[in-house]
Amino acid sequence: MKKLTMDDRNYYYPYVKVYLLYQCQRIEKKKTQIIFKDLNPVYEESLTFSVTRDKIKDSGIHVVVNDYDKWGANELIGELVLSSRSGTQEIKHWNETVYRPNQTVSEWHALKKLKESRYLRTSSSTKPP
Repeated sequence: MKKLTMDDRNYYYPYVKVYLLYQCQRIEKKKTQIIFKDLNPVYEESLTFSVTRDKIKDSGIHVVVNDYDKWGANELIGELVLSSRSGTQEIKHWNETVYRPNQTVSEWHALKKLKESRYLRTSSSTKPP
């Protein structure tokens, strides 16, 4: 993650939630540790999901970066979706990940504030991979 900009407290307590998506529905979640008072956090963690080959086409990853707030609601810093339905750079990264299973594929992405309805459904009728 690239350097964050300061909020009114002059620091962040960032953490990352990563959701596995299947047919635009969140089916599994993993979360990093909180890094305290850091505008340039480095996460030395691997978050792994298992997806069968036949389900990968309809799957994706939703990355959400939040600012932990002990006294109030956590604040969204930014997010992105990696899938076959994302933007050009995200699709490229997703395809590299799909075609190189069991290998780490790293790339920088700009965080955005997304409209969830574009990537997620509220229906719970989908079976997970």
